[in-house]
Amino acid sequence: INMLMTRGCPGKCIFCNSAQTALRTRSAESMVEEIKYLKATYGVREIQFYDDTFTVMRKNVLRFCELLSAEKLDITWAAFVRSDCFSEEMARAMKKAGCHQILIGVESGSDVILENIRKPIDRERTAAAIALARKVGIDSRAAFIFGNMGETVETMQETIDFSMQLDPDIALYNICTPYPGTQIYQWAKQNGYLVSEEWSDFELSTFMLKLPTVTEADVHRFYAIAHKKFYMRPKQIWRRLTRVSRLSHISDLIHAFFYIVLRRKLGTRGEVRRDWIGPKKEDFFDLSQVVDKIPRLTFEVRQNSVELEPERLVPQQRSVPQRRPMPAEAFAPSPV
Repeated sequence: INMLMTRGCPGKCIFCNSAQTALRTRSAESMVEEIKYLKATYGVREIQFYDDTFTVMRKNVLRFCELLSAEKLDITWAAFVRSDCFSEEMARAMKKAGCHQILIGVESGSDVILENIRKPIDRERTAAAIALARKVGIDSRAAFIFGNMGETVETMQETIDFSMQLDPDIALYNICTPYPGTQIYQWAKQNGYLVSEEWSDFELSTFMLKLPTVTEADVHRFYAIAHKKFYMRPKQIWRRLTRVSRLSHISDLIHAFFYIVLRRKLGTRGEVRRDWIGPKKEDFFDLSQVVDKIPRLTFEVRQNSVELEPERLVPQQRSVPQRRPMPAEAFAPSPV
């Protein structure tokens, strides 16, 4: 099952709708009580936390791990973290509480690109976070993006090289997708760089930004090369094989090889539902509107507006409202 402990994020990433939004969190106590309820009622054994940055509220996370460990629920879980919000104390507490995998958004191996997308985390710190996860026995998924603002052939090569250097357990390579409501969408639309506004194109592997510094062919070429180079290494092949413990794992590996490395599908497995890719954007707007102005959940609505120039992003000073956490009683599980 998917769960959330925190909402909001102090990060400023231009590709994320949660950029620099107010943080609010549930108490560690209420989270553990709900997990106990989910296991007892529905037999839940695995949890994926979808917090933008699970580890950002340090004290609450450590308390959560302490309580979950004490309950001995035999629950496993995974979470998204930032490498600048991840310490050995945190890693060991998470491992003890059942965490088996973390996902780190590395995004790029170029300092220039990391500055452009407003995620200038020191690369040495990222490398240390992945090494730390391996040290305590937690798998790491690292995500990378090609086709960012200011991207060049050289910066994309830096990203591939850095991903090999980091050597996470799983590498996820994506193509920059300027989702509506984000700063990069606003920038792309204002400057004529947006390739499409059709919803079915927003899926992390389609060329969406017509940049002056890199071609569509270059982005797709590096996207394909990265997968082959990372997953065809003897070290990575051996790592995958040593984790096979049942026949279904072998089937998964075969399908993954054809889809990720060879870019081909075996049969219909993993196909996108036709009812999602069939309708067009305008097909969803079939209700008459009774108000003159329709509120939209966009970056501008969620915080003060930001001026975006073609060459770079220019941040403005803004205040982020602080919200008091909801009381634990508000999240108590309701009886069925």
